[in-house]
Amino acid sequence: MKTVFRCSLALLLILFWFGGTGGKTQADETDLLGNELQLDRAAGLDNEILDRILAAARRGQLRNEEAVRWLAQVRIASREKLPTAPLINKIEEGVSKGIDFLRIEAALGRMTDNLRFTSALTAGDSQDQPGRPPAGARRIMIRMSELLSAGMTQSEMQRLYHTWNPASPRQKVEAMTFYAVAKQAGLDPAEADRIASAGIEQNHFHGFPLDLAMMIKAAKANRIPSSEIVEHALRIIRGEETVIQAHRQMKISRMHPSPAREAMDTRGRTVTGGPGRGSGSGLSGGGAGGSSGHGAGGGGHGAGGRKGR
Repeated sequence: MKTVFRCSLALLLILFWFGGTGGKTQADETDLLGNELQLDRAAGLDNEILDRILAAARRGQLRNEEAVRWLAQVRIASREKLPTAPLINKIEEGVSKGIDFLRIEAALGRMTDNLRFTSALTAGDSQDQPGRPPAGARRIMIRMSELLSAGMTQSEMQRLYHTWNPASPRQKVEAMTFYAVAKQAGLDPAEADRIASAGIEQNHFHGFPLDLAMMIKAAKANRIPSSEIVEHALRIIRGEETVIQAHRQMKISRMHPSPAREAMDTRGRTVTGGPGRGSGSGLSGGGAGGSSGHGAGGGGHGAGGRKGR
């Protein structure tokens, strides 16, 4: 019954689509979209995914040819066993913000390229599991691709990823996220690398070290010299002092900005009044981060986007 309902919904969306398009004959429209939908289903895209893309295209008042181009981009990603959820989320986000078709299409292309790179980089971590990568591996691929979208270079990511063997992929992605946030806060790459690498050595990155990231941000905002910040960060990682003790040693009077009021997502932007929830679009630039909501902010690791498929 559920399958019949989804098929019916997809058919209704297509009929509704044809009712509002002009220029080409209904037969032409049926051939163009119908052929693409057959290819999509053959590539493993289910009706829920197709419904979401068609509904977004309808809301954006796209021409039929444009909708087919979006469908084709998602289909190609699916055939390459890349996560498709970030692409669909990007389409829906772009439409909701009134972003024009070409900019969304370009963003999808960049995201797919980033996912290809992270898929190849992490391929050796799941060779014992043939077929589509497991959910945990897909989430890591997505977070790493978001770091690339936010400004980390592929050579930089590749160097860090291989340098930090034999740490787990999750520890590596947490360390890379911290590295990106530390750079955004004002440390230079070598300083951020020194702290992140020490964290890997000390088995520190089982989760995102929010307090440490906020300390660095607060210290830079209070004009503490970078060398002093790095030394305190290393002591914290080695377990020689706490974040509170480091605040006192550096005479930081308050967190700036207050973590109770502001949460900086890992794209380097500020979200006011949110519990560490990521919100970067990737359509208009940004700093270090992504939809996973891991960043130097107040309140923790929110889920700023849909789960990876």
